Formats: sequence, structure tokens, C-alpha cells
Amino acid sequence: MQTASVGLEPFLANSNRAQPHVKGSNRWLTVQVLPNYYRVAPAAGVNASITDMGKWLAAQLGAYPEVVKPEAAVELVAPRVRTPRELQRREWNKLLTDAHYGLGWRVYQLGERQIAYHSGWVSGYRADVAYSPADGIGITVLLNAESSSINRLTTQFWLMAQSQVSAKAAAP
Repeated sequence: MQTASVGLEPFLANSNRAQPHVKGSNRWLTVQVLPNYYRVAPAAGVNASITDMGKWLAAQLGAYPEVVKPEAAVELVAPRVRTPRELQRREWNKLLTDAHYGLGWRVYQLGERQIAYHSGWVSGYRADVAYSPADGIGITVLLNAESSSINRLTTQFWLMAQSQVSAKAAAP
């Protein structure tokens, strides 16, 4: 991972970074990165490019067992606490049949498919990471805008994945 860092100072020192945007009354506005998000490391403060997030996702899926040990990957996404309120999430409510929380991951049931899901939202940015360990597929979406369209992008991916699995199952 070439661009990943932790903390506000490394973020500001990187000249190749996306500026955050929020929706104004009739246009998108660039805003300043707020230092509050960097005060509690587990809650925020990780900076990464889409290329690095893709590598991190690949590690979650087992491509780099020296980075994410397979037994740790399984432990992180084991359903621990049922979260029925998640079943009402916009866009996701069309797909979810059950929802739990693991260790830092939402664990969503989409029919027969279980996915691990994590999202981030800080002023001017949105992020989604979701993957199916059983299917070996996933998606990472990073936006430098506070837009709910990220939910449509991520759920559309899983709808497409479901239709691919259904098509393969129906093929002779």
C-alpha cells in the first residue's frame, strides 16, 4: 500500500489527495477537512487511495495471508450481535434478510449470501467496503462527496452479483 497513512498531518502533506465536498443549496461546495475525525483513531483517521483500498480488500479475501491471517479474517466477520434496525437501511432494505455486527464489520445476509460490510462517513467523504468471503468477491467505493448515491452503487453491485449466481445456477 503506497498511499495509505494515519492522521491529519500525513493527509495534509500528501499533494495527491481528493478534496471533500458537501451539497450546498444548488451546487457542491469544497470544505475543509475537520481535525475532529483524527482524534479517535479507530473511528476515523485512515487515509488511503482506491488502489490501496483494493489491496486491503484483497487481503480480507485471503490474497495476503501474511497480512490478514485467515483465522483472523473469519473471526472478524463472525455474526455476534443481531442488528434488525439495519434491515431498514435505504437501498439495502431491498436486499437484506438479516443483519448482525461482527468485530468492526456489519455482517449482512443477502438471501443465501453473507457479506461483510463497513462504511465510513466524515464531512465531505463517504466510503463503502463490502465482500463475500464465500464467493471471493467484493467492492470498495470511495467518494469525495457526502452523497447517498454510495448506497445505490454498493447495493447495485450485490444485485448484479446475485443475478450472476442465479444465472450460473440455472445454466445447464
